[in-house]
Amino acid sequence: MRLRAESNYLCYNPSDEQIIALMRKIASHGRSTKPKLTPAQCGVVAEFLIAESQRLGCRLDIRLLVDKAFLDFAQCRNHNTETHWKDLVRAMLQEQVSTFEYTRKPVGGRKMLKEMEQQIVREISATYLTTAEQITVWQAQTQKSERAFYRRLKEINV
Repeated sequence: MRLRAESNYLCYNPSDEQIIALMRKIASHGRSTKPKLTPAQCGVVAEFLIAESQRLGCRLDIRLLVDKAFLDFAQCRNHNTETHWKDLVRAMLQEQVSTFEYTRKPVGGRKMLKEMEQQIVREISATYLTTAEQITVWQAQTQKSERAFYRRLKEINV
């Protein structure tokens, strides 16, 4: 905490347009280190990554372009992989999407999360008859413990 007070720091959060522009600039220089890629090849990879990221709703990531997509393209070009580079890149992006697919944490913070969990308990209690079924569904939906289920149940029954 003290370090933060005594040092200057910069919160840098570039827009998607800025990241796209930087990706295109990086691609326009090509890749001079192994594996070498022409600017045209890098441009194809960058445009594909940009389009797929936007289609899937992923945050653009320059590291994914430089450290993954360019290398996947080169492996495919050199016939060192059975999978096409586009499929490899798409799989990486879809992995990012599926990581957040079931996240139920609302933006509003702890109070909003608690209210949402209480609503889940109400719905589960109205739908399932046995406590065992209710707890199983609770854990599947929230990834929270049986104890948390009982806490929320107590809160709505008070």
